[in-house]
Amino acid sequence: MTIQGRDDDVHPALTPHARPPTARLWTRLLWLAAAIAAAFLLVWTIAAHAAGALALLFVAIVLAEGLRPLVSWLHAHGLPRPFAVLLLYLFVLGGLGALLWALLSPLLGQLSMSDWWGRCWGCRPRWWCRC
Repeated sequence: MTIQGRDDDVHPALTPHARPPTARLWTRLLWLAAAIAAAFLLVWTIAAHAAGALALLFVAIVLAEGLRPLVSWLHAHGLPRPFAVLLLYLFVLGGLGALLWALLSPLLGQLSMSDWWGRCWGCRPRWWCRC
């Protein structure tokens, strides 16, 4: 019902200058596709930048779950939980250090005995060496 010439309650689809419903549908679908593409790009960018942090988080979770049974066993035998964790971390780091020393010590011994090492680094500045 119109009051004093106003067309407030006339449906927009019934007016002669209204766009057809299919044009509005395609416009909405286009905006929806653009929003989905933008969301995908945002998630992709965040995931690419967070890959390092997620890898560290994964390693931390695996390490914690691997040490949990040993920590529980040490705690059950009277050692406080923080000291059990510290003891196991020192044991793991000591084992990794011993493994690294066992692997690198023969290599470094051969490097110190080689003639190349004495020729290149023994008598010239480092920036001069082109060996």
